[in-house]
Amino acid sequence: MKRILFIILLCITSVSHADEPLPDPKTYQVWSENKKYFAEINLEDDLTTVFRIGKNEERKELWQMYGWFRWAYLSNDGMYIGIPFWGESLIPRDYRKEQVVFRLVKEGKLIRVIRLNELIENFNNLIETASHYYWGNYRGFNNNNEFIIETVEKNHFTLNPNTGKLSKKKKTK
Repeated sequence: MKRILFIILLCITSVSHADEPLPDPKTYQVWSENKKYFAEINLEDDLTTVFRIGKNEERKELWQMYGWFRWAYLSNDGMYIGIPFWGESLIPRDYRKEQVVFRLVKEGKLIRVIRLNELIENFNNLIETASHYYWGNYRGFNNNNEFIIETVEKNHFTLNPNTGKLSKKKKTK
């Protein structure tokens, strides 16, 4: 019982903090989970550059693309960047069901977009916050370089970057 109460409180806390103002834009780095690659998301140059870390911590530029993104995820092979919607897990009150909530880029080329209506079955399940709706979370790339997304409906989506196929599995817990 204590565990269930803790989980409920954790969910309420994370959603209530979600309406805080976004951080100021800045240049930052995103690392792959295996720490072999990183992307520098440069605000001043409006440029994203991906590097591989070699021997002696030497960095080698692999590819780059125009654009600065508030949020980004880098795959474990350095080929893919996942770009969430600027509001991340929150969408505006006047959202469109066709709203793009995720873009997948391979070596600077857009290869897949995911729209809200591909992830949400019943829009009445969205959680209202102080000024937005909470729809789900991005979990990032797994060890197989698949991108994971979870929704408020407890659906677990896996995006295969090689095929562009989005598969859904209902969470059991």
